Amino acid sequence: MLIADKLGLLLSEALIVTGRDREALPLLEGLARSESQSVKIRAVLRRGELLAASGDLESAQKIYQSLVNYYE
Repeated sequence: MLIADKLGLLLSEALIVTGRDREALPLLEGLARSESQSVKIRAVLRRGELLAASGDLESAQKIYQSLVNYYE
């Protein structure tokens, strides 16, 4: 895992904890393209959680389904 990826995950969590979920979403979307599989999975799952919590269940479902399809 790259240092930049770790910092990105920490920054996204800080944004979420301080109520700036919408600012964290693009950051998580970028981290979802990381070379590190663990960063990618964490970013995708966290993005799905944020979308579900904000009421965008359809987008969250698509994200979760993409992970299921990847591992099938």
